[in-house]
Amino acid sequence: RAIEVTNELWISPDLRIIVRHLHDDPRTGTEATNVTDVIRGDPDPSLFQAPEGYDVVDHRAQNRQ
Repeated sequence: RAIEVTNELWISPDLRIIVRHLHDDPRTGTEATNVTDVIRGDPDPSLFQAPEGYDVVDHRAQNRQ
């Protein structure tokens, strides 16, 4: 009997990402990956702050000299 492997992708044209990926292989089983709880909008700026005690160094500025 032939081994039949399937991949199913659901893509959001608006978000331009894969929101569901289903991989079914009789040898390894079924794997599903889903994107959930999408919050549209700007992320919290504190997520992009360097932790206390770290220095931010812009190496691009050093290479221009």
